[in-house]
Amino acid sequence: MNWRLRPDLAVGFSVFGNGGMNTDYEGGQIPAASACASMNPNPGPYNLMCGNGRLGVDLMQLMFAPYASWQAAKGHSLGIAPVFAYQRFKAEGLQLFDNPVFSTSPGNVTNRGYDDSWGFGVRVGYMGQITDQFSVGAAWASKIGMGEFDKYKGLFAEQGGFDIPSNFTLGVAFRPTPAWLLTLDYERIFYEDSASVSNPLAYMYSCVPPAFGGQGERDKCLGGSDGAGFGWENINVWKFGVQWTMSDRWTFRAGYNRSDNPITPPNVTFNIIAPGVVQNQYSVGTTWRIDNVSEITGAFMYAASESVTGPSFFAPFNPALGATTETIQMKQYQLGVAYSRKF
Repeated sequence: MNWRLRPDLAVGFSVFGNGGMNTDYEGGQIPAASACASMNPNPGPYNLMCGNGRLGVDLMQLMFAPYASWQAAKGHSLGIAPVFAYQRFKAEGLQLFDNPVFSTSPGNVTNRGYDDSWGFGVRVGYMGQITDQFSVGAAWASKIGMGEFDKYKGLFAEQGGFDIPSNFTLGVAFRPTPAWLLTLDYERIFYEDSASVSNPLAYMYSCVPPAFGGQGERDKCLGGSDGAGFGWENINVWKFGVQWTMSDRWTFRAGYNRSDNPITPPNVTFNIIAPGVVQNQYSVGTTWRIDNVSEITGAFMYAASESVTGPSFFAPFNPALGATTETIQMKQYQLGVAYSRKF
């Protein structure tokens, strides 16, 4: 919601999702008489990560952002928004890691139900109308320091920490005619801001005791102060969009999004529960203006299938696995509908 207090000042409030991750595997894909039996003391059959029962995670993030925008000069505006973030999480089927060998807090790794946390950050931005045809924009979102997931302090680094990474965006828009608009954005996402997201899975090899081939560096274990994580790397994202205003009632849009893949082959195993590997996304949408004060917008997005293959994390712990590899693959479909009204 947005209110214009005076010609050069507007304030508002926005609530929006920041994405998340949800995976749900039924379990039982690996038989009891398998290599998992030598690593997991619980009887099989096993899921895809040698755990028991259903395997998956559910992560949701929601942002609450009051904001103010000031027109410093004609065509040039600055905005600021303090951001209050809420997130909740649960994990299932990670019993293989729920022990003193891999975790600093056994019993707080998996199947603890939902836990939640709150955090705070800020977003700032600039929008400038350079000419009648060209406009530019820039925005920066700070890292959001989140409270710990106490129920999963044996899974996430820093005793359950799961901060939301920072990012910045630069963009330009070109309007060759009143009916057409072309946009190009560049975004950089800093996953390194969150140890649980960016620390490599290979830290676990240093974590385990010498009897298992490691160095016993307990701070590298799951839940440790510098614990193992999903190994996501910082990425670049390019976005291109086109908009055509056909009439006073109808506007049509199309877009293409190309991002780096944050997941590298050595981190494939852990990312079975978070396979965010898609790189190419295509979208179309339209807005129908119902009357002078209300409109409906619809959009469809397709993310093309991508995959990453890497060596199994479990191979060094079980010679029988040899050069076993694992592959994660994802494609996405998304449909959205929105309604807006002026008062």
